[in-house]
Amino acid sequence: MLNALFEFLDPTHVRFAGRRLLYVAGCNYLGLAWHSTVRRALVRAAKDSMLQPGASRATTGEQTCYRQFEKRLARVFSVEDTAYVTSGYLAPIAVCQSLREGITHVLLDDHAHPCVADGVVLTGKKVSRFPHADPNALRAAVRCLPRNARPLVACDGTYGIRGGVTPLDAYLDALPRRGYLLVDDAHGAGTVGPRGRGIVKLFGLRDLRIIQTISLAKAFGVSGGAVLGSLERVGAIREKAAGFIGTTSPLRPVIAALEASLRVFQTQPKLVARLQSNATLLNQLLPKRAEIIGDPRTPVVGVFPTSRVQAEALRTALHRAKIFPPFIRYLTGPGTGFFRFAVSALHTPAEIRLLARTIAASLENS
Repeated sequence: MLNALFEFLDPTHVRFAGRRLLYVAGCNYLGLAWHSTVRRALVRAAKDSMLQPGASRATTGEQTCYRQFEKRLARVFSVEDTAYVTSGYLAPIAVCQSLREGITHVLLDDHAHPCVADGVVLTGKKVSRFPHADPNALRAAVRCLPRNARPLVACDGTYGIRGGVTPLDAYLDALPRRGYLLVDDAHGAGTVGPRGRGIVKLFGLRDLRIIQTISLAKAFGVSGGAVLGSLERVGAIREKAAGFIGTTSPLRPVIAALEASLRVFQTQPKLVARLQSNATLLNQLLPKRAEIIGDPRTPVVGVFPTSRVQAEALRTALHRAKIFPPFIRYLTGPGTGFFRFAVSALHTPAEIRLLARTIAASLENS
């Protein structure tokens, strides 16, 4: 099923192998990639202005619309400032590029996304890994540092291939006063926490040592990423990060679509409420089995078959139930592959129940 070709029919259905199937996968968590307001904004901007200035923002490509969007994003997430970058993958890399002179060591969560792992190498500092989601191991690693160390602790926030969140409050508690905590919350922005404001708000944290990076191509349905943080840290992105300075300015229609997406996100809080309700429902209905890793706070559930026979049985059961089988291989998942299910705000409770029944029955019988 890796790299399977299919056609999207609507936010929750695809055509695959000639059949209309329920789609419970991907990252369009709020359905905003299909939202008419967002799509109209993109088309209107493409008609009314040039696509992009043809220069980086640090030279002659800065536009008023870029800064207006960044200020709106900062208000939505209640941070001092934000910097837009052209992909979510680039956001942690830009942070690390900007921190070369501000840190002395890097402590990396062992399950951090490759964009975080790639980024910390660019700091030029020694990178020490610690066991995933283990605050005690992080504290032990911090104790091994020199007294005057200024470490960067880097991790994911909300897990993208299975349910769960990093114990961010415990990580911050272990962080020295002069350190930084980089949390890549690509799958948490728009989905988890109060009103979908992400993992930092989920834990109720307010600390200028936190640098949060997010994707705008997942819950917000458009494209790009952003760095969220203090005026000082975001300012350093604009002044020191090659990933920001050396990149051509974003497409203006993309920014227009993002502005529209944020407006919908702010004015239609029921979207987040429905998403979180669906996530809770799916986790409540699924059986407690070692193959299933989920968390009612997050919209993703991973099913990790113990054998090819079990994987094939589940794939077949999903097909019979007219559900697209999202069996994938990913950089941070097992090489044998796994099923990654993701609910959205637009799935109905009946569809969630069908999915849960199908998974449970297949695992029980295989």
